[in-house]
Amino acid sequence: ALTVARCAGHTLWRETVPTGRSFGPGECVELVEQLLARPATAGRVRAIGIGVPGPVDPVGQRVRSSVMLDGWQDVPLAELVSARTGLPCGVDN
Repeated sequence: ALTVARCAGHTLWRETVPTGRSFGPGECVELVEQLLARPATAGRVRAIGIGVPGPVDPVGQRVRSSVMLDGWQDVPLAELVSARTGLPCGVDN
């Protein structure tokens, strides 16, 4: 799910996109980029926060693993998303 909210937490827009077990890190980064290009979000997002199902390294912002997503082992997700979008990104469980 993607939620666009103000810093105070007021939701401006929300969209849920179904994914499956085989949804990989590269697909995640591409999806974030696509969602940021939508008219409802274009130019409105200043930072990205991503929740993942599994343990996360809070310092390195890496997804350590996921029992619900195949192929997610030591993925530098925040770094990948930031590099593609130019926005700061945080990752948590």
